[in-house]
Amino acid sequence: MLPGPLARRVERAQEAAAERGEGVLDAALGGVGRALAAGLARAGVPRLVAVGLASVLPTASGAPLMDTPGYPQEWREFYAGHVAGTDALRAGWTGRC
Repeated sequence: MLPGPLARRVERAQEAAAERGEGVLDAALGGVGRALAAGLARAGVPRLVAVGLASVLPTASGAPLMDTPGYPQEWREFYAGHVAGTDALRAGWTGRC
């Protein structure tokens, strides 16, 4: 159980994410991607190596692996959160990957 003030902050973050139609991890990892891109730009870092998840890579049909029949869905929010983080990083990144 989280302490009162922290529990309320987490609850507000969950409510805000739900209002935007995002999962909690989508919101959190998207924010991480935006913060990383902004921080790297401010620090003048010219290059970034990023490693993603195989779950979000396209299959031969073009659909992400996580959307194929039989792929485990127990971690879907985790996969989607990484998509949000990677998308935010790509959108905010001005250097080379």
